[in-house]
Amino acid sequence: MTQPDPDIGQYYDLVTRVRDLILEFGRATITVPYDSATGDPAFTYTVGLRLHDKHRGYELVTVGLPQNLAKPILDRTVEHLRNASLEPAQGLTLPQVAHTYPVRLHRVMDCTLFINGMRTIRTPTDPQVWQVLVPDKNGVFPGDAAYPRDQLRAQPLL
Repeated sequence: MTQPDPDIGQYYDLVTRVRDLILEFGRATITVPYDSATGDPAFTYTVGLRLHDKHRGYELVTVGLPQNLAKPILDRTVEHLRNASLEPAQGLTLPQVAHTYPVRLHRVMDCTLFINGMRTIRTPTDPQVWQVLVPDKNGVFPGDAAYPRDQLRAQPLL
């Protein structure tokens, strides 16, 4: 008798854990660490927001931020959007989400890094994904003309 592939068992455990978090909290937050083999940056994303009418089919992602910063920023962004009855929009700036700093939303055009993780919850279509951008110490966001080019690898626009 052939033993099941341990990777499949781990995958099902992960999917079960994600679904349990969505049932309890309305979303799960997943972090994927930096991949030194490919150079892909660390990223953290939500799964499950799109299942709620108030979130109108979107998910959020941060790229290049450490987990201890990324998850609270995603959580605060969700709360700010909900409390202010806002929908994500290109360039929308939300004040004081990252401690005393604002964050800015950017519509993701390339979801290659994380779309399979978001597909653990089946819906008829893939969600809209919004990248939550954090400014540098001078308040300049990735994508702004004054953003230092050498920092674009740390928080690349997707």
